[in-house]
Amino acid sequence: MKVLFISAVSGMSGAEIVLARFLRRNPDVDAVILLPRGPLLSLLEKEGHRVYRSWGLGQLHRAGNLFWPVVFALRWFVGCLEVIRVCWKEHPEIVQATHFAAASYALVPAKLLGIPVVWHIHDIMARRSLGAWTCRQLGKHVERVIVPSRAVRDSLVRSGISGNKVSVIYNGLDTAKEFNGLPVRRGPLRERLHLGPDALLVGFLGLLAPWKGAHVFLEAIERVQRSLRRPVRFLVIGDGWNARETCRPALEAQAKAAGLEGQVAFTGRLPHIPEVLAQLDIVVHASTAPDPLPNVVLEAMAAGKVVLASDCGGVPEMIEDGVTGFLYPPGDEQALANLLEHCINKFEEVAPMGRRARRRVEEAFSEGKHRQAFAQLYQEVAGPGETMTAAAPEREPVLRP
Repeated sequence: MKVLFISAVSGMSGAEIVLARFLRRNPDVDAVILLPRGPLLSLLEKEGHRVYRSWGLGQLHRAGNLFWPVVFALRWFVGCLEVIRVCWKEHPEIVQATHFAAASYALVPAKLLGIPVVWHIHDIMARRSLGAWTCRQLGKHVERVIVPSRAVRDSLVRSGISGNKVSVIYNGLDTAKEFNGLPVRRGPLRERLHLGPDALLVGFLGLLAPWKGAHVFLEAIERVQRSLRRPVRFLVIGDGWNARETCRPALEAQAKAAGLEGQVAFTGRLPHIPEVLAQLDIVVHASTAPDPLPNVVLEAMAAGKVVLASDCGGVPEMIEDGVTGFLYPPGDEQALANLLEHCINKFEEVAPMGRRARRRVEEAFSEGKHRQAFAQLYQEVAGPGETMTAAAPEREPVLRP
């Protein structure tokens, strides 16, 4: 089955990682992709996918831009023409819009051409917000809405989208190929930090945006540092969307003011996250706003790590508190500090929790279940006349519109 995937996001965050994984190992989908220039496009091109580069799609920066409505209107018009051109050339059976903005570009062209639209939403909408209103309007005209957690579904239903249109499909991981669940005591990251085999490594991984809560992590370290009874280092892994949208300088200043320079290292973005996770002992998730279904939590569980996570959004659907990880109230620095102290000082007691977390991912968040759920949904949307192919046709060279 041929599916045109449309994204208006050029960077790499949770939703884009999910899309890349889905396309990488899905022989039943003949994928065509339209998206703006950026890391995601470069990755998909490198992997040999049929990619069209868009000049109209992309994130719109409204701050300080008085003419943003005009800019958006022009880009929307160009983006719609691009969607039509790709559809005429490729004849997809389904158009799938990934993320919030993509649906606004995909809906009108697809409807004009009689192609059903599937909308994959990874955002939890605040009630009575502009985003919620927009979701309600767009949601009336798409065939199906896919969400990664019940928390996202509930937010959309509160926004006015019919629950009958919304399908929950959990993100999936290939634990056998990507995450073997075995700890690494002498990896390159640990050697770079000059850590002995007995030292613990505790990491925060994610986008360095205020709502992701790295500042909560640093505050918790400051509160707990004097009560730790074994060698430990803390890492902040990641960065902002770009140099303009990052809170890393503020976080580094916070760590310096708290006297944490010798205990906390900022690594920036690191490649090969499975290898990074294998060298960590404890992974901290600290979002202060509802997180749809954070990849970092799922990946850390698949890697067999002890996970301390903010009890918000889709996280409680992943972690059973005290069994497959620990939950704490969002933004509660003292609660996180207490968990850090307990898990570091009694690590051998809590370490088996990581094995239970990995089994949870294998049972409920497998890549196979993820692919199967999408195949069934595509079949329902395309109708009984369409069938899923056993394998996608041979990849063609990257196309330039």
